[in-house]
Amino acid sequence: MIRLFFVLLLILLLVFVLRWIQRQPSEELANLFRKLGWVVLISAFVVLVALGKLNWLIGLLGIFLAFLGRLIPALLRYAPILQRVWFMFVSSRKGGADPKARRNNSNRMTVEQAYQVLGLKLGCTEKEIVQAHKRLMIKVHPDKGGSNFLAAQLNRAKSVLLDK
Repeated sequence: MIRLFFVLLLILLLVFVLRWIQRQPSEELANLFRKLGWVVLISAFVVLVALGKLNWLIGLLGIFLAFLGRLIPALLRYAPILQRVWFMFVSSRKGGADPKARRNNSNRMTVEQAYQVLGLKLGCTEKEIVQAHKRLMIKVHPDKGGSNFLAAQLNRAKSVLLDK
């Protein structure tokens, strides 16, 4: 009988909590769940420290460091490309407050920007432009897990340089 009482009390509490959640603005809920997540994470860490059960965490840290050791050479190999991607991303965000104006500004690419996107110097031949485009497109093609934005930037740069 007492179990039934506790189950009914739990269901009643759940109904009140769900109604309260429905009345709250989404920003407040997101903030609340974020704080609740941190509290749960810190509490779990404290409990694991108190019980001496952090062996798995040390193992995960070792796996992460080994993965990082293998990832750093690949990141360094693609550093120039990543730097250009970051530059294009930041420059596309520096538009005006109007999103349409920003979109129109990003559609116009100067010859200098096109050379920079392809990683070429001014005055390259058509063959060098095509080779640079192909080399970079192999790395960032959307079918190979790359970005549609980067592929579009490369195509735009190639068309700007070949149509000049």
